[in-house]
Amino acid sequence: MTSHRPGLAIDGRSLLGRDRTRSRWGIVVAVALFVLSYVLWRFPRLSEAAYDLGVDVIVGGFVLAFASAALYAYANEGIVGCWLLVSLPVLGATLNRVGVGLTSATPLELYGLAVAIAVLAGVALGTAGFLFGTGLRRLVAGR
Repeated sequence: MTSHRPGLAIDGRSLLGRDRTRSRWGIVVAVALFVLSYVLWRFPRLSEAAYDLGVDVIVGGFVLAFASAALYAYANEGIVGCWLLVSLPVLGATLNRVGVGLTSATPLELYGLAVAIAVLAGVALGTAGFLFGTGLRRLVAGR
């Protein structure tokens, strides 16, 4: 005999979201943020000014990434979208800036480092944003 525990089931809705249209828009926004992040970090004056600010830009970017994941989770409850909304903009920035100052790294190692940073940020901040957004949605709904 199997028992069903409410809230523990993982299905396509919890991975991709409740609404397909919102899920698609989440992916489109994540890709647009990747392109925007990649292009903005290609401008030498902008990237050097941001690079000089250091921690402020990094913390601000992570706060915005967390907020976008939380808003997406509140609206649609899909964790994959949350991961993408965080990891793709981070990937766009790190493809341009990771490895600055490294002298012995090969291009493959630099790309691997950029992807690893993006995946770690996506899983950590995307999951935190997902939990915050879905928790807030359930609190507001009274569940």
